[in-house]
Amino acid sequence: MKKTLVRIALILEVVLILAMIWYFSSQNRGSSSNLSQSITRWLLEHFRPGFADLAVREQRAMIRKMNSVIRKCAHFGEFALMGQALFCLVKVMKETMETKRIMAIAFTCSALFAAGDELHQHFVAGRGPQVRDVLIDVLGALTGILISVWILSRWRAGKTAVNATVPDRHNV
Repeated sequence: MKKTLVRIALILEVVLILAMIWYFSSQNRGSSSNLSQSITRWLLEHFRPGFADLAVREQRAMIRKMNSVIRKCAHFGEFALMGQALFCLVKVMKETMETKRIMAIAFTCSALFAAGDELHQHFVAGRGPQVRDVLIDVLGALTGILISVWILSRWRAGKTAVNATVPDRHNV
């Protein structure tokens, strides 16, 4: 029962991440730009000392300058979450499968969705596919997968260390 709930939760996580990415990619150029600029403004207001004291023209210039970086970080982050979620989903569904194969499956699925997402943008007003964005997405997915593998290895190492310190009740 517990494994079934975990599987359902992971499937929902993957579906929600895919829906989020699809939603953002479906926004026309104006809506997408307004959203990312408002996020950039918020980040600068909260994390850039002195931003509020700048002249409006300087604030706008800084927002324009940082907006592209924020957009690319969002691409990276969305796909890092997806890579992590897909890795965990495949790991839970196929517990005995070799980790490298699970990584390959999660990476391939992420890369295919990244390419499909950019192709989808070709049909959205004012947007277009960018090879650079596919590369950023794929690097994000790979990072999410590698972080998941690292966490899994640390968890296994800790579990092994705990089991090694517990005396075997048959040998006591």
